[in-house]
Formats: sequence, structure tokens, C-alpha cells
Amino acid sequence: MAVTAQPRDILLTEDHPLAVRLLQEAFQTYGQLLGCFHRVGNNEAVLAFLQQHGVYAAVPRPHLPILDFGLPKLSSWQVLQTLRTTPAVDSLLM
Repeated sequence: MAVTAQPRDILLTEDHPLAVRLLQEAFQTYGQLLGCFHRVGNNEAVLAFLQQHGVYAAVPRPHLPILDFGLPKLSSWQVLQTLRTTPAVDSLLM
């Protein structure tokens, strides 16, 4: 079966530049998800991005959000709980 590659927006929550580069290269080389990488460095920013608040008001909703579970401040579990209670964003997690 042939896979048609359509551009996809990927949101990466990662604070380590090497991890960002490795993931970008992996998706470009091996993945079927070709598109735009959006990167935020903390879990507070991922909430703002996904809820399209503040500086992220005009960004597209990502097709694939990737969370780093080792970030300080707000835990990724708290992010997931918050997103689950946000109807416009909850569909991204299904």
C-alpha cells in the first residue's frame, strides 16, 4: 500500500537542542510525517500553543504533539490533564 505524504504540523516540547535535532532528522529521514516542526521549550508554552493563546494565537493546530516528560515546572501529566478538559484541544489526544 502506498502512503501519500501530506504536510503535517508537529509540535515538539523539548528543552535540549540535540534531542530536537535528532527528532527532526529522524522524521525527515525515516518518517512519513513530513511538514513543519514547531518547538516550545517548556510545558507552560505547550499549553499556550495548543490552546492558541498569546503569541500562539495564529499558529496551526499540530497533527502530532510530542511531550518531553522530563521538563521542570509544570509536569507533562498536568499538561495532559489540562488538555483533556479543554474541548477544542482534547480531540488532538485521541
